[in-house]
Amino acid sequence: MIFGAGPVGLCAVHAARLFSPSQIILVDIDSHRLAVGTRMGATSSIQADQEDVLAVIHSLTGGKGADVAIEAAGVEKAFQQAVRCVGIGGRVSIVSIYGDDVSLPLPEIFMKNIRIEMGLSYLGNMKRLIRMIQNGQLDLTPLISHRIKLSEISKGYEMFEKRLDNVIKIAITP
Repeated sequence: MIFGAGPVGLCAVHAARLFSPSQIILVDIDSHRLAVGTRMGATSSIQADQEDVLAVIHSLTGGKGADVAIEAAGVEKAFQQAVRCVGIGGRVSIVSIYGDDVSLPLPEIFMKNIRIEMGLSYLGNMKRLIRMIQNGQLDLTPLISHRIKLSEISKGYEMFEKRLDNVIKIAITP
């Protein structure tokens, strides 16, 4: 399970393929980003503002729940759903940053023996990841939705901040 189809969530979708999971389920409210996620390896997508996320996950996992949920949306509702969607002994990895405190559903975390991981990324695998991109094992080009000149950088920041024109990532060109 991956909650959030922004650049980090989409990279998580793509990297998850390296572990050969039976399913990679992506959750977001943006249909365009969900479509990009499908191109990058998601086997199913859930549009969170139009579907009952937990019911769809329950159905897709045969009632077992997910083994792993990655929370990359940065909103409490996604965190709560990530905790609730994993099965017994599941793991929730938080890779987003929250501006406010988030409540923990401690009884559920305890009873399902859920492990929660969070923190800044470990950069020890960076050289390996770069090699995988160079030799074509990882293709991150679907993330680049726009190209702009360095002189238009202010426009690029505005596009990204306001999520204009289906922006995901912007490549700066000379």
